[in-house]
Amino acid sequence: MNASGLLQRLLRKKGSTSWDVMHSIPSDFCDFYEQCGVNGLCTSNKDSRCEILPSFLPKSAEDWLMLSYTGRCEREILLNCSNEGFQKVSSVKLTDMINFRLDKNMSLHECKAMCWNNCSCTAYANLDVRNGGSGCLI
Repeated sequence: MNASGLLQRLLRKKGSTSWDVMHSIPSDFCDFYEQCGVNGLCTSNKDSRCEILPSFLPKSAEDWLMLSYTGRCEREILLNCSNEGFQKVSSVKLTDMINFRLDKNMSLHECKAMCWNNCSCTAYANLDVRNGGSGCLI
């Protein structure tokens, strides 16, 4: 295990003085918890590893310019439960699974309605994304 917490399998070729990485776990930058800070979006398939969620700004713009993403991102405008909506964010890994609700039998439309009627709800998604999606994760 290296100093960054990566579990690596190394190989040193005969006659070489350096080690080559054969395999590394996790292999995806986004597998590390909160690499992009609170309300940051980790994007392992783009040039910039971290993005800011829509309608958020970094608390320290200077840190983000220096590619230090661990700081918090905050809402541009405070929530007013009566007029907020949702923005689609695709291909993300969920990290905060402390406060959630699952319903295997609920449609995505019902899921959205339930989330919309709860001012504390921050997101909703299909529980299972295969075959067009099913279930509800709030």
